[in-house]
Amino acid sequence: MTAREQIKRKIREKRHLIFRIRQGKISELNQKLKGRLQIDVRFEADKRNFLDNLKNITKGSKIREDVLQGMINSEDKTIDGLELSKYVSQGTSAIIENFNLTETMAKRFAEWFGNKRRLYELETLFPADRIVVKLKVGEEYKPLDKLSVGQKATALLLLLFMQENRILIIDQPEEDLDNRFIYEDVVKILRDMKKERQIIVVTHNANIPVLGDSELITVLNATNDVCQIENTGSIDKKSIREDVKTIMEGGEEAFRKRAEKYGGI
Repeated sequence: MTAREQIKRKIREKRHLIFRIRQGKISELNQKLKGRLQIDVRFEADKRNFLDNLKNITKGSKIREDVLQGMINSEDKTIDGLELSKYVSQGTSAIIENFNLTETMAKRFAEWFGNKRRLYELETLFPADRIVVKLKVGEEYKPLDKLSVGQKATALLLLLFMQENRILIIDQPEEDLDNRFIYEDVVKILRDMKKERQIIVVTHNANIPVLGDSELITVLNATNDVCQIENTGSIDKKSIREDVKTIMEGGEEAFRKRAEKYGGI
């Protein structure tokens, strides 16, 4: 085996090692998510950037995009730059046999990458691992691209909360979400997770600090682009409760819901 082939083999081994590390980390995450989210990783299954890079290095070759797509979307084997390079070295007939190309297209591919500079660049290309995130909706898991805006926000918050030993700062999680979703999902997540880390939330929605059981509320006011603290304290402080009711959206309703659900103020 030549020194170059040894390097290629080590590159493949490293990519498989990275994949196994990702699998392990994702397995740990799935256990912590307790079934609310399901995360999966698929080895080199995200071929979008790989295709874009192939298109870039074949500009001027007259190799059609659909031909490149057909070559890399093989169902029975993983195709990357190193694999394509192997078939180039075997010649036109090997390319025809393995990718079902016309002789014209196979010849163009072989001749284009007969140039060593292009061939070496080809060998650096490979598809990325695909991370698939699914949210449990009812009794089924739905991928991100099939979720509503509110459901995507739930998935994102759950992922953020898995970042352990970090202060989490969230700016207006209520944007583009209705009050029912905030009340039933966002607030529940905040209440569950605040025991495990410090969470700082910037919000105009009263449901978040009131029903989320905030430990400290800081009332801010901006004058001439300068932000000042107007009041600060826990939800037990009378002036804080009054500020929440008068300044924040749905303040009175939030306290009513809190009293119904948890009792007290």
